[in-house]
Amino acid sequence: MPVHYIKEINAGLRIGLWKIEESTKNLYDRTILNHEERSKFTGFTNDRRKREWLATRCLLQQMLPEVTIQYCENGKPSLNKAGPYISLSHTRGWVLVVLSDKNGVGCDIEIMSPKVLRIKDKFASDQEQHLAENHNSKLAYYTLIWSAKEAIYKQKFHEEFLEFKTQISIIPENELDKEGMLTAEVSMLKGKKSIKLNYLVADEYVLVYTLND
Repeated sequence: MPVHYIKEINAGLRIGLWKIEESTKNLYDRTILNHEERSKFTGFTNDRRKREWLATRCLLQQMLPEVTIQYCENGKPSLNKAGPYISLSHTRGWVLVVLSDKNGVGCDIEIMSPKVLRIKDKFASDQEQHLAENHNSKLAYYTLIWSAKEAIYKQKFHEEFLEFKTQISIIPENELDKEGMLTAEVSMLKGKKSIKLNYLVADEYVLVYTLND
C-alpha cells in the first residue's frame, strides 16, 4: 500500500499519509531525486531510514510535484520554491506530510508504545496526567499529549527552548475520541498564545497537526 490518503482539510491545508510497505529499491525507483538528493541518500546506512526518507519525498511529489525539500540550519524543513509551508513526521512504518498555504504548520505521528508512560512526568502537567489517568486508554491519551506538543514545537518554536511540561498545556475541546480538535496554550515571556490542532487516534498510531490561524 503506497499512499494511505491525501486530504484537503480546508482551504490551503492538505495532509498526506503513507504506509510504508515497499522495499527500498521499489521506493527509489518511484521517487524523482536530483543530484543533491541522490548524494544524500547514498550517505544513509540504515535501511529503515532510507525507506522513510524516500517515502516522504515520494508522497510530497504526489501532493505537490516539482518541488524538493530543503532544511534550515535548525533542521526545520522548507520547500525549494515559493509556496506552501511544510511539516514532516515519520514513525515506524508511517510517513506524514502536511502543507499549509497560509502560515507555518506543525505535525507529528507516533506509534503508541508503553515507553510514553515511563516518561510522562517529563512532558505532561499534573492536570494533563489527571485527565489521562481517568481515561479508558491512558496509552492513547499520553501519546496524544506528547504528539500535540511535538507538532506545536515544529510549527512555531523550532528555534526556541520550550519546556513541554510547563509551557505547553493541551486542552481537549470535548471528551477524547477517535478524532477531534485540541486547543494548546503556549506560555512564553511575550505572553500566551492559543493554537488549534486536529488529531486522529488510529489502531496503532496517533496523528496530530496544527490548523491555519
